[in-house]
Amino acid sequence: MLTILLPCPIGLTLLDFAVVENAISLKLKTNSPTAKCPLCQNPSKRVHSQYSRTLDDLPLANLSLRFKVLVRRFVCTNPGCTRKIFAERLADFAKVYAQRTLRQAEELYQFGLELGGEAGARLANKCRLPISSTTILRLVRNKFLPKQATPQLVGVDDFALKKGQHYGTIIIDLVNHRPLDLLPDRSAETLAQWLRQHPGIEVVTRDRAGAYADGINQGAPDALQVADHFHLLLNLTEHAKNFLDRTKACPKLPEQENSTSTPPPPQGMNEQNEEARIVAVRVSDSPGAVPAKPKLPTAHCKRQKERSLVCRERRLARYKQVIALQQQGHCVAEIARGLKLDPRTVSRYLNAGQFPELACKTRRKGMLNPYVDYLKERWLAGQTQVKILVAEVRIKGYRGGATIVYDFVREALKGKPTGELSRVEFQQAKKAQLSPRQGAWFLVADPEKLKSEDKVQLAQLLETGEKHVKFYELAQHFRVILKEGRIKEWGGWLAEAKASGIGELLSFANGLERDEKAVKNAIMSDLSNGQTEGQVNRLKVIKRQMYGRAGLDLLKARVVGRTV
Repeated sequence: MLTILLPCPIGLTLLDFAVVENAISLKLKTNSPTAKCPLCQNPSKRVHSQYSRTLDDLPLANLSLRFKVLVRRFVCTNPGCTRKIFAERLADFAKVYAQRTLRQAEELYQFGLELGGEAGARLANKCRLPISSTTILRLVRNKFLPKQATPQLVGVDDFALKKGQHYGTIIIDLVNHRPLDLLPDRSAETLAQWLRQHPGIEVVTRDRAGAYADGINQGAPDALQVADHFHLLLNLTEHAKNFLDRTKACPKLPEQENSTSTPPPPQGMNEQNEEARIVAVRVSDSPGAVPAKPKLPTAHCKRQKERSLVCRERRLARYKQVIALQQQGHCVAEIARGLKLDPRTVSRYLNAGQFPELACKTRRKGMLNPYVDYLKERWLAGQTQVKILVAEVRIKGYRGGATIVYDFVREALKGKPTGELSRVEFQQAKKAQLSPRQGAWFLVADPEKLKSEDKVQLAQLLETGEKHVKFYELAQHFRVILKEGRIKEWGGWLAEAKASGIGELLSFANGLERDEKAVKNAIMSDLSNGQTEGQVNRLKVIKRQMYGRAGLDLLKARVVGRTV
C-alpha cells in the first residue's frame, strides 16, 4: 500500500491510517539509521529527539490525502560544525519547512502556470487541493527555472507592459521555438548586456527598431542581423499611405471629376450660420417651405464653451512651461519626464513656433465643404432621405463620417432623416470610397492576390498621375526583390528610389541604406521574425489573463516556465 501511495517510500514506514471527514490520514516515521548534517554533510547516528510534520499530498479517490511524519533530530558529531542539532531531511518527499509534498507543489505550480492565480486556485479547490491565489502565485514565482543553453539563432521584439508608457523586450530561441528571457525595457544597453552574458549567438532577427540594432552591435558585434520581411513591407506601406495623404489621391473616382466644389469661406466667418441663412432664404422661396427658426445658444453649448476655455488655458500653461524649460537648456526627454508629457507632444510644442490651437472642429467642417452646394441642390430638388445623400456624396469622394452630413442637414437645411437606403446600394457606395490605407495596400500588395474590384480601384488610382505610377513600379520591384532574393538588383533599386523625386520613397530608401546590412541579409535569407511575433501574441494573452496586475517577474515565470 505504501508503495502505491508514496512517490518515494524508501526510508519511511507506515504506522497507522484513518479516514476522517473525507480525508485519508497516514501516520509515518523515518527509518534511516543515519542522517547527514545539512552544513558539513557529516553523517550522524546520535538521535536527539523527534517531532511531527504534517504534509498534504495529491487527493486519492476523491479524498484528500494527508501524511503525518515523525521526523527525528540528530546531534552533529563534527566538532568544527557550527550546527549542533539538525533535523533529518525528506529530500525526495518534501522541502524544508514545507507543508505539502513535492508532487502536490508541482501540480499546483502547473495550475498557476497555465491559469494564473485566481483561476488556478478555483480549479485546484475543485480538485480537492485547497489553496489561495496568493499562495499559488508564490509557487509560480519561486519556481527555479533551469539555465538554458545559449542558442545560435534568436529573435528579438518588444512588447507592452503598459501600452504607450512602458515596454519590455522578449528574446526567442528560433531553433527550439521557445522564449529565453524577458527584459525590463527595450533600450540598447539592456539588450547589449544580455547578449554579453550569453556569448555564442550567431544570428539575430529583429524589426526595424534602431535601439535593437545598436544593442546587437554593442553586445554581439559578430552576430548577423536580419531584418524582418513583414516589417520591411510594413514600412513601405506606411510611406505609401503618407504619399497618398500628401497628394490627396484617395479617394479618386471618375464621378469626382463632375462634382462641384466650393472654396472654404474666409477665416473667421461663422460657416454654419451663413449657410443656414442662405439655405433658409432658398427654402422659404420654395412652395410649401417652412421658414427656418433662428438657433439660440443653449445652456449645454455655454457649458461646453466654458470647458473648452478651461482646457485651452491648461494647455497654454503647459506650453509655456515647455518653452521655459527648453530655454533653460533642457532636452526633450528631460522636459517630458519632468512634466509627465509624451515626448511627441513636447516636440510638437517646440516645433510649432507659437501656441498650437486645436483645429478639430474646423477640419470636420472643411471635409464637407466641397459637397455643400451639391447637398443644397439635392435638398431643393426634393431629396430628403439623408442616408441617400450620404451615399451620393461618398460616391463623389466624401471621406468623412455620416454624422457630419446629418448635423449639416439638421442645422443648415432643417431636414429630418426619413426613409431607408437599400443594403446593396449602401454597400456599393461604401466600396466606392478608397481610403489612403487601402490605396497604400494596393500599391504594395501582390497584384495576383487582388480581387477584380480591387484591380479596378488600383487602375483608377494609378490614373491620378505619373508619380503614382512610379511609386507603384518601385514598390512592386522592392517586393519582388525581397520575395525572390534578387540581391543583385538591390543597388539599382536604391539608386532609382532616391532619384524618383518622391519624398516618401527617398525617406524609405535612406532608412534602408542606414540599415543596409540587415536589409541585405533579409533579402538573401529565408529567416523572419514571425515566430517572435507569435510568442509576443501568446505573452499578451497571458498578461491579460492577469488583468494587467502582474509584475515582470511573474510574467517571466509564466512565459518562460511553460516552455522549459
